[in-house]
Amino acid sequence: MKNKQIAGFLVCPQWLTDPKKAEPYIRQMAEDGYTAVDILLRVPQVNLYNGGEMLHQCLEKLTAMLHEHRLKAILDTDNLFWGYTFTKYHPECMQHQYHLEQVHVRKGHFDFQSATPPVSTHIHGYVELETVDFYLQDGDSFRHLEKDQCVWNWQNHLNGYQIKGQLPDSSFSGVMFACVTSRMTGLLDLSHPAFLKAQEEILDRLSDIPFDGFGWDEPGKGCGDPMFYRGGNGFLQLFRERCGYDLMDKIPYLAYFDDTSEAVKLRLDYYSTLAFVNFEAQRRHNDYAEKCYGRKLFFGTHQTWSGLISDLVAGVCDYFQMGKLLSAAWTDGSWEVDLRYIAFHLMLADSLREELGLEDAYYNDWGLSLPAVENMHFATRFKMLYHVNWFNIFYSDFSEHIVNYRLDPFRKESVSDRKILDEFDRFLNGMCADAPIGICYDWKSSAAAPKWLARLHYATVTNTVLSLTDSNLHGRFFSEDFLMKAVLCGKELVYGKNRFRAIILPDLYVISRAAWDKLCVLADQGFPIIFTGVPPMFTPDGTPLNREFANRLGMEAFQLQDLIQAYSETETLPGVNEWEKESYTFLYPAEVTTGKAVMDGEERVIAVQSANNGMVFITEADPRENLVNLLTPLIGTDDELYAEHAYSRWFTGEDPNEKILYFCACGRMADMSMLSSRLQGKPGGLTPRKARTFRAVYRNNAGILKICDGSWCAVKFQNDIVVEIIGDCQVHYDKI
Repeated sequence: MKNKQIAGFLVCPQWLTDPKKAEPYIRQMAEDGYTAVDILLRVPQVNLYNGGEMLHQCLEKLTAMLHEHRLKAILDTDNLFWGYTFTKYHPECMQHQYHLEQVHVRKGHFDFQSATPPVSTHIHGYVELETVDFYLQDGDSFRHLEKDQCVWNWQNHLNGYQIKGQLPDSSFSGVMFACVTSRMTGLLDLSHPAFLKAQEEILDRLSDIPFDGFGWDEPGKGCGDPMFYRGGNGFLQLFRERCGYDLMDKIPYLAYFDDTSEAVKLRLDYYSTLAFVNFEAQRRHNDYAEKCYGRKLFFGTHQTWSGLISDLVAGVCDYFQMGKLLSAAWTDGSWEVDLRYIAFHLMLADSLREELGLEDAYYNDWGLSLPAVENMHFATRFKMLYHVNWFNIFYSDFSEHIVNYRLDPFRKESVSDRKILDEFDRFLNGMCADAPIGICYDWKSSAAAPKWLARLHYATVTNTVLSLTDSNLHGRFFSEDFLMKAVLCGKELVYGKNRFRAIILPDLYVISRAAWDKLCVLADQGFPIIFTGVPPMFTPDGTPLNREFANRLGMEAFQLQDLIQAYSETETLPGVNEWEKESYTFLYPAEVTTGKAVMDGEERVIAVQSANNGMVFITEADPRENLVNLLTPLIGTDDELYAEHAYSRWFTGEDPNEKILYFCACGRMADMSMLSSRLQGKPGGLTPRKARTFRAVYRNNAGILKICDGSWCAVKFQNDIVVEIIGDCQVHYDKI
């Protein structure tokens, strides 16, 4: 496609009866140079399940107008906005939310309160108590009480339930666990056969409208609290078939008994089933859509929600597997959060594209506060650094209280940014961004670990991403599937377009035996393998691995409790629902035996290097600068490159004699790179990034390149000689 950027609009309620009112917005999108449009229907009262002929005619006319303006039409069929209507007729498909409580029993009696799932009732309907399961603690385990072994009753109380009852043994005093099950009248159990049939019926009713593709916008959204677990009637049956036991018999392991083999296995069984549910529902949707239309379709949009933690809760955290369902890589984020999170999502989009062999990558960036133009300009420059394009969805009156693009100068400037992104696409002509550093992305570790550890991981891995970017040491995420297929070619680990000279494995609490063995082989061959954060402790079946890891590095083994103690010496554990801290300063314990200790100025062990191979364990929970210092000599180059207030990155293609060097202004103070952009302390309190120019000098054997007075430029080299330049900078080039 000549133009890559995708636009979209949320259907305004008045368009349902008069779709002609949408024509000015459609014409505007076409004039602004977009290539495809995503139609987002978010009017709960009129949805894909109950909209009938009126909605059918509206979508038919919207699609016809899009095609008249040479725009491709993509319909979002996200079930969130038709689920409430559907569950009125199919209550068996309601999603269940499980909340686990530790209850103290005194002489057979108990009385406790439990919170209801935090959902938006104006969209999702009502929350109702379904049932409560009870479990008596038995040493380091528990036993599930039969339904008739305990008498209980309940009542609504504020934002939750009060639950009172008694056990048959009136003399018992001690600890009991309770699983409080709520059912959600607006959220669906996507594994239920009735739901899977309903999505096919919706596609059947729409099959005469010539859509070019379909999207599922954030399929897992609805309740993002990590202390609530999703399920339902269909889910429980599927879990039993896949795992060979009943989830409800062992569900306390989801929240208690951390760092035990039983908890690791149960949590991975649960989250892998939840991921399978989302993957299978969307796969069946997409396959059926292509069967109805008899041709290949375009499938989007972003399946990610708002970050690693929420995506884990939603069951869409297996990004590389979920990405196989889409026609392009998609992620979602906002200008209103720290830059480290934007960097994480852009790197993730780039990584999905390259590992899965997709043509394009998209990022849906949005803002909540004004003014927003400078933030948008910075986001555009930053997206080009990762070669990620724009999904700009707000082209109607209805924008869910998010910054729209209708008023100048925002509208005019967004058109200019769209042109820049397309110009950059054409200039690259298929070249790929260089990424010499690989970062292992493994959702299973976050799933199996305690929730506070998953929260810590998201903060530190995003810090790692931004630290690399700030140092112009660029990386890319990779999956375990990549690791198993990659081969060592000289000093590079290669598979597909990825060529890594070192890899980082952050917080790899769980790792498969096959992957661990592959890492050991690579390390023995001298390839740099750097572990940060929590080291490997278990295989997915719950087999302990911590001693084997420690022996490899030449250090004493330690347990999760040792990490908690080290953490607690300097700060409290992260709250599972708190916004992540900006940085973490504690060190994990490391008693060195046969390994080589790396000390800091305080004579603390900040890293352990194996004496016999290429493995390194960095003991800092949030290593950032020290990690960059370790990687820099491994990724060295003979060329000289200096950039002030700027990012830079190389792009290369199939022709080894042709390459592109991209520069863009940081738009923030260089010595405040890791300072929170949320200086007001909350999302929506972003300090705008101001316009900024930069200076850069690049020298090779053929000449000297000097750049100044602008915000971005891209320079094409042929045989090390500058042949073409785009951007808004002053460029001076002197051949040697």
